[in-house]
Amino acid sequence: MTDESPVDRKVLDDLKTLDAPGKPSIVKRLVRIFIDESSRRLQRMKDSLESSDFETFAREAHSFKSAAGTVGATPLRRLCLEIEKCEVTEKRTELLPLLEKEFHRVKIELESIILALPHG
Repeated sequence: MTDESPVDRKVLDDLKTLDAPGKPSIVKRLVRIFIDESSRRLQRMKDSLESSDFETFAREAHSFKSAAGTVGATPLRRLCLEIEKCEVTEKRTELLPLLEKEFHRVKIELESIILALPHG
């Protein structure tokens, strides 16, 4: 893990510009989807690693990487990239707990960000 902020707020600020007045926040919706999907994705990654289904593991890491980039979770995105490219099972096993910890940091940061957004 790093001292770098878990979320690049500029990415979310750029997404806020897509919000239409009086409509629900796009950022809130994307963040909620990201958090829900990421929790399930992490479980699928654990399951696939346990069953030696490395194709599914790599596909989930790739999808996680893309989703992390969408919400500005840059350190998480880099970790997903490292995991996606990793071909050694032991290294994948070592990196997965780091991924879970980084996702937890991102989740806390994103939840605080969307709580501070205006309702709508």
